[in-house]
Amino acid sequence: MKRLLIGLCCGAVLVAVLAHAERPAGITSAMVPDYIVTCPRAATDATRCTVDDGTYRGWQIYSTHCAECHGAGARGTGDTPGLIGSLNGTVDYDGVHYVIMHGHRGDNGIMPKLRDDPHVVPNIDRLYQYLKALAEGALPPGTPNKAAPPRSSPPLRRAP
Repeated sequence: MKRLLIGLCCGAVLVAVLAHAERPAGITSAMVPDYIVTCPRAATDATRCTVDDGTYRGWQIYSTHCAECHGAGARGTGDTPGLIGSLNGTVDYDGVHYVIMHGHRGDNGIMPKLRDDPHVVPNIDRLYQYLKALAEGALPPGTPNKAAPPRSSPPLRRAP
């Protein structure tokens, strides 16, 4: 029951709170890197998609720390809210940051503050990248593939 209460919060209330959330000091939405997702046409599973390192790390953080309450692909579990509807153009990075840091008490439950979580807090931007890719339909639910790092060019040699 406690786990259910922690995971529950009303989507409409969450959107309203996030829309009016205080801006974290020193962070602007323009500072958040965008996601890079490559999927074949009409992909319905992220296993067919490749994502940049930040988005992949966001998926790892979400899968480990958020999916239990908010469901795979951030679509909810039936008893707990999905995040996709809240992120579709109504919630920005600052709002997500605020709720992660301060938690949220809604009509149906509580999302705990995660400000002391050493895995989540340093990765809020990556988590947001992943959630934004899901919300904008660029990435379907599932386990994405991490893009290979770019090859470095061999060092240039001086002509004799």
